[in-house]
Amino acid sequence: MLIKTRYFGTQEVDPQTILFFPEGLPGFESCHRFKLFHEEGERPIIHYLQSLDDPEAVFSMVDPSWLGLNYELPLSRQESTVLKATQDALLVFVMLAGVQNTGEEGPRIRPLISQPVVINPQTRRGIQLLLAREDFDTVLK
Repeated sequence: MLIKTRYFGTQEVDPQTILFFPEGLPGFESCHRFKLFHEEGERPIIHYLQSLDDPEAVFSMVDPSWLGLNYELPLSRQESTVLKATQDALLVFVMLAGVQNTGEEGPRIRPLISQPVVINPQTRRGIQLLLAREDFDTVLK
């Protein structure tokens, strides 16, 4: 299957590798199908979550361990049902947001650590959690 991407041009994608986000992502609720791209190498730093429903929608993400974070996410019954998984099998990513800086350093990148993306690699289903401040303080160990 051929898809158009914002940064990588037209790509051939195996339909068996497509991720499905039943609820979309906050602000992108109409985007349900995604492909995860990453840098070459054994342990890539940056991952790109490319929407197949909107070629302009692509999100940069990192494994939270690169930021020194370790999430222990208590998933609700609904979240577990959407992902169709037990917590042990899940991948967690942190989205990165560009922040315009008026200084000489140029734009800065800020991790959205209270909004982790959770993916079940076996079912290829994903969600983005929006942690409340009181929840957020307890999920990082």
